[in-house]
Amino acid sequence: MSRLQELPLAVRIGSADIVNAHIVYEEFPEEGSQSGSIVFDNMYAHFDGIDNRDNRFNRFINLDVNTRFMKSGHLKARFAFPLNPRNHYYAEGTLDNMELTQLNPTLENLAKVRIESGTMNTMHFNFDYNDDVSNGSVMMLYENLEMMALKEKNNVEEKDGLKSFILNVLFARKNKNDEVKTAKRDGTISFERDKKRSIFNYWWKSLATGIKSGNSINEILDGGK
Repeated sequence: MSRLQELPLAVRIGSADIVNAHIVYEEFPEEGSQSGSIVFDNMYAHFDGIDNRDNRFNRFINLDVNTRFMKSGHLKARFAFPLNPRNHYYAEGTLDNMELTQLNPTLENLAKVRIESGTMNTMHFNFDYNDDVSNGSVMMLYENLEMMALKEKNNVEEKDGLKSFILNVLFARKNKNDEVKTAKRDGTISFERDKKRSIFNYWWKSLATGIKSGNSINEILDGGK
């Protein structure tokens, strides 16, 4: 928004569409040597209210997105970018019918976690944010989730048995017949932005704090620190 408003010429567009886009976002972890990527396919995006000279309060550029996420889930999201710097940015959306094993190329490198099985029936999120922090909530409904925590030994990744056991107790509760129930989790989004990294990092790290808080796994993934 700052770059748009700093342009020396006025820009005013009623609406603009991006059709059938393919986007790949790659990130290197703070620790480790391999990157992780997230992929958006068949993306349709609609912008409205683009204006870099209108700074009235409660005026926003709106973005609606409909896409397939990681070649599996259906993601619908809405973003509001304020034209007045006193307002916060806003994001909300849903992710439906996501085969969670599709996240492994990203999770294994960035979070040292592998998903053995699981389906995200639906996830709903909403949060507002400014240049410094984000706050909001996330709700997840998933089933048949089994996870494996990883650790590196002699430059080879292997299963961390204790962390894997705790993850599966927290995420995938079983009934008396040892069948995994559909689980529902609510989490609180609260994240302080790393300004050296991109807006994609800000968005997904915000979501990650909500997912972690809904399952009390911060200490597990951080080695109890």
